[in-house]
Amino acid sequence: MKIPNSWKKEYLQWFLQANAVREPLINYILAAINKNEVILNHLVFVDQVEYNQRGLLIQYQPKKTRIEFYTNGYVLTRPAEIYQAIMKQMAEPLFINIQGFEVPKKLKKVYQNNPMLSFHEQYSQRNRDYVDDFISLFALELEEEQILAQIEMCLQKDNNAEFQQLSQQFHNLQLSKQVFQNEL
Repeated sequence: MKIPNSWKKEYLQWFLQANAVREPLINYILAAINKNEVILNHLVFVDQVEYNQRGLLIQYQPKKTRIEFYTNGYVLTRPAEIYQAIMKQMAEPLFINIQGFEVPKKLKKVYQNNPMLSFHEQYSQRNRDYVDDFISLFALELEEEQILAQIEMCLQKDNNAEFQQLSQQFHNLQLSKQVFQNEL
């Protein structure tokens, strides 16, 4: 979905009015972005910018606001260099993430999924762990079904030795599965 420039301007204006950081050059950079239609046309608000070709991170910290500009594998941290880099390539996509401020709900509409991140990178570690655990549990259940099918074949063939071995495997697998489920 294309976010209208008016929404982007509203967000930046709110930030500049409500959260003006102590470093005037950071405010200057954001005000310049807010006034430049070419940059606004290519501006994308995302949750993570470190992997983008051109990403601006502004992170509020009590003593000093952190600003980083990621460009082609380099990280710029001096506001004057950042300003020059942004202005030099106005017509290129610029991804921006502003952290450490409570954003009003109506202004969060400017944030989008980051197209530069893979599906896996877009989700929190907690969600990834949950999916990994689910897949592991599913794999244990499949293995359990395979052993049960082999046990059934052993019973049909009256193969007691293999039946004992598979029964022990099945028992160990159930114990592992129970321990795994208890850890969830």
